[in-house]
Amino acid sequence: MLPRTVEIALLLLMTGAAPLLGQRHSAWSLTVDNDLFAIWRSTSARTDRDYSSGVELSLARPLSPAVRWTRTLVLTLDHQLFTPDIREPRPVPEDRPFAAVLSAGATLQFEQPDRRHSFGVGLAVTGPPALGDELQELVHDLLNSPVAHGWEQQLPFEVGVSVAYAGDRRLIEAGSEDGVGVRTAARWGGELGTIRSAATIGLGTVAGWRPPRAWRPPAPEPSERSGLRVFIPLGVGLDIVGQSIVLDGGVIAKSTGLDRETLVPYAEFGLGVEIGAVAVSWTGHVTGREFETQPGAHRYGTFKLSIR
Repeated sequence: MLPRTVEIALLLLMTGAAPLLGQRHSAWSLTVDNDLFAIWRSTSARTDRDYSSGVELSLARPLSPAVRWTRTLVLTLDHQLFTPDIREPRPVPEDRPFAAVLSAGATLQFEQPDRRHSFGVGLAVTGPPALGDELQELVHDLLNSPVAHGWEQQLPFEVGVSVAYAGDRRLIEAGSEDGVGVRTAARWGGELGTIRSAATIGLGTVAGWRPPRAWRPPAPEPSERSGLRVFIPLGVGLDIVGQSIVLDGGVIAKSTGLDRETLVPYAEFGLGVEIGAVAVSWTGHVTGREFETQPGAHRYGTFKLSIR
């Protein structure tokens, strides 16, 4: 039998730890986009052009709950790189310009089990301060890939601001929570700013063994950070684009003259695995033409690592 003092110490420890067992933890995520990750295509078809690469680092910080809502603050640092066909010795007039966008943002998410609303603000820069030329040269040196020529004609320096809203609503939840299941949700949203102004609508589905919700909470509940999950995400949607700095040029300097498409459909598919607090996923993306002289649909892939 344990001494009385040891019993009291264990009781106090368990009592103090009990609130922590139900707490959400901060989560870090690293997301990397690249046309090299379009692994369903042949190597020769994965050319550097259009949306060539992107890297995003995010921190999701749980906040004290509001009435009926779970709140999360998400801070992001993001870099996106766009190029014409770099196999050309000089930029082609009817192709997109070289462009890089370096941005930081903050998003406040309000969640219930069957819905989510997100409100965000962002600040971005284009031109040489966005370091597109330097980062692409570094990566291409590491991969022994061809050097891109034409960054001296990139989108000029400009500071951009944006506000955004996104919504998700659960539509279907079928199957077992501890077995095979399917989760489907509707998506909608929009952004307004000098970098991009657009609206979007779509559907997302996740199917597999213990699949998460059709949208993955950035800082999930403890029950969603346990055991093994293996799932396939699928999605389709439509972007309605009113303005895009990487195609239309800046607000101050209109540097391009491309005939931009207003309606841009997209589809995505992939594979995800979660083991406890660690999640790894790959997603393939296919987007429709963004401008009239674009050769066709653009394809790229995304790898994401989250530690929650």
